[in-house]
Amino acid sequence: IDYRKDGYWTDHKTTWGVPPAYGLYARHLNGLTLKNVTFQLAAPDQRSAIFCSDSADIQISGFKATCNPPTTAVITAMNCNGMQLSGLDASPKAAALLRLEGASSSGIVLGPNRPGKFAKNIDYANGATKKAVLRLDR
Repeated sequence: IDYRKDGYWTDHKTTWGVPPAYGLYARHLNGLTLKNVTFQLAAPDQRSAIFCSDSADIQISGFKATCNPPTTAVITAMNCNGMQLSGLDASPKAAALLRLEGASSSGIVLGPNRPGKFAKNIDYANGATKKAVLRLDR
């Protein structure tokens, strides 16, 4: 998928527009596992590497992403349940490991991740609260 063509990611540009992530956009999934995956940018991009929406049972480990500009979160999750993130790394340092959105987000577990690579672990937005996080290992 080349979203750069006319600024859209499909041939039917009135339907989709620009995807919310530069790497992977996962919507309405039940079960996603990523292990030892790296996403790199060819040019600066303000979007997260991964954007998950209305999804459950997400496990991401050993993931490395380029964050340029460094004001970006590595992963954005909106109304997701049962998300486990461990062994994440960012280059350069990212604003947050996870931007968590939505009041129905729950069951978030952050395992040990690369220390010093994130200005903060979680950026809460659009109704998401600390109650959504079951465990936060530093």
